[in-house]
Amino acid sequence: MMQVCKMGNIKVTVSSSGDIQQTVTEAVRQRKKERYYFVNAHCFNISQRDETYRHCLNEAEYVLNDGIGMEIGSKLFGIRFMENLNGTDLMPRLLGHFADCDISVFLLGGQQGVAEAAASSLKKRYPNLRVAGYLHGYYSDQNWVVEQINRASPDVVIVAMGVPIQEKWIDRHFDRIDARAFFAVGAYLDFESDRIKRAPRWMRLLRFEWLFRLWLEPRRMWKRYLIGNGLFLYHVLKLRLLKNRGS
Repeated sequence: MMQVCKMGNIKVTVSSSGDIQQTVTEAVRQRKKERYYFVNAHCFNISQRDETYRHCLNEAEYVLNDGIGMEIGSKLFGIRFMENLNGTDLMPRLLGHFADCDISVFLLGGQQGVAEAAASSLKKRYPNLRVAGYLHGYYSDQNWVVEQINRASPDVVIVAMGVPIQEKWIDRHFDRIDARAFFAVGAYLDFESDRIKRAPRWMRLLRFEWLFRLWLEPRRMWKRYLIGNGLFLYHVLKLRLLKNRGS
């Protein structure tokens, strides 16, 4: 059963992958509009300095926990997550379900060619999946992008533009796009297209995927992980102390 909790100044959803699968299916069938965002330690850090992004998270229907950092930080607020709901692992499961239920998707984001390659990969894995369309994430005319999505008439829009751009993009166009569910998925299309390699399964099981990404892209990732993890602990401890003083 889903539960909405506050982790400091961020709303989070305590849920399972099975629950999310069911809520998306119901949203499509009942024509409800819902946003699904993922938050890890890096996202949490950004939310503390970017008020607009923090507002996006708190306005979303579902904010899902991604990674061991959120699992550790949540304990300070008495929150116990059911499972790690990172988008890179959850999306393939959802897409397999979409293929079985005739739920169509639109892929948006990544460098030129990434969304197309991801669509091709998904069609091979899920032959029945209806990919209504795909576009890369670097078009300057966003009104045209919205028109193309509406023309394709997908049930689900998967946006991969990186945090916090993707969440802000979804919120900006949420009311204009005639789709039911919106997912902000970060690097998922890069992984699906094989542009970026994922960590071996054993590293993922041990929750060391962040170490693999640091090894692959040290110049881009060192600050996020080596400094960001400490900053995350600072933020959650500070918010917990503020909560104690206010109670």
